[in-house]
Amino acid sequence: MTMNGALRIAACAAVTVLGREPATAVQVPDSTAIASLVAAQVRAEHLVYGLPNEAGFDARQVQVETLTTLRGHASGDVLVRRASAWTLEHWHPYIVAVVGQRTLRLGGFPAPELREAAELLGEHPASTGGARKLSEVLATLADPNGAQDLLFQEDSARTAAARAILAKWRNVQPTTWPADTIAGVFGQGTVAIRLTVLSEAHHVLGRPWQPITYGFEFDSNGRLVSWAMHEGEYLR
Repeated sequence: MTMNGALRIAACAAVTVLGREPATAVQVPDSTAIASLVAAQVRAEHLVYGLPNEAGFDARQVQVETLTTLRGHASGDVLVRRASAWTLEHWHPYIVAVVGQRTLRLGGFPAPELREAAELLGEHPASTGGARKLSEVLATLADPNGAQDLLFQEDSARTAAARAILAKWRNVQPTTWPADTIAGVFGQGTVAIRLTVLSEAHHVLGRPWQPITYGFEFDSNGRLVSWAMHEGEYLR
């Protein structure tokens, strides 16, 4: 019905570095280290929200799965993984990217390291179309719901189910919600891209869809210089 994060990244392959053939050898990081990182983040979030931390909550209560492997220009393969605290009902997942011994905190973390991820991928688009596709990949990596099922505006032509979900969003979309846009020309200054994605929140009761708008600014050489996101209310 919809497109999960791994398929979304693959769908963007035609115009980005992600479209290269996967490497024959991938350095697989220690899942326990990723689980420990996420367990510590969960405990910290419980702390600031005033929620009780279960005694002994640690990496053993975190499930780590691979989303995809990306081929980057800069530092070799980028392994993208999703981690979930499976013992905590309705707690949001996290996305982590690993390159060698370096780990990037992405979707679900308070400050996703997207600029660092873009540099590791080493993709510097020279066209607005390429920048749009890269923006979709970055939005997937930053997804606060674990990039399980995503819909972008152009997905309306894919299936009847996708059209129905996007139509529901258009019916309730606030008049102040900004439309997707691309402004600027590469080689003549910065290029700014704004896009909205609908993300299915599997961890929330009823699995509602959530509209999220992203803004990305690229310099004249196609490097990501800044980004921001705004999360809307769940569609009920």
